[in-house]
Amino acid sequence: MREIIGAGLMSKDSGHEDPAGPVLGFSDNYVRFESEERLFALPLPSVREVVESSTFSPIPRAPPFTVGLMNHGGRVHTIVDLHALLFGGPGAPREQIVLLDDPSRLLGIAVDSVIGIGSLLIDEDGASFQDKRVTLISLETLVGEVDSAFQSSSMLVSKNLASSPKES
Repeated sequence: MREIIGAGLMSKDSGHEDPAGPVLGFSDNYVRFESEERLFALPLPSVREVVESSTFSPIPRAPPFTVGLMNHGGRVHTIVDLHALLFGGPGAPREQIVLLDDPSRLLGIAVDSVIGIGSLLIDEDGASFQDKRVTLISLETLVGEVDSAFQSSSMLVSKNLASSPKES
């Protein structure tokens, strides 16, 4: 499992990352969703919109967790499969897309279903919703992981092209 899990827990009061850890008790404003029977949550300000899955265009030489490109509202978003990103394996279209609110790129994560928006119980062991453990996701860490994987994939392609024999 990658470091996106549990990273960047948010402070209930400030809305900024709290290096000391989460505020214990109920914490509001999380988008809760499911992927491969696991529960996840993102802080509400990290989510721009939730849409139904649609048609995707493939991205050549993209990392394996990539679902493809999706046009939504005249804007092209890169869609990644959250479960494949975190646990490995190929990206797969899922039922819903969570479009992220990141100012530097148009990115979405494919999930099985969005459960809702609301509070989570935060305690010493992490977060939960209706007695089920919830994995908190940090937008900044998620975007960094995706960027890093795309850069690595791009560098591998560049190295392969540079080292391939030239035809005469």
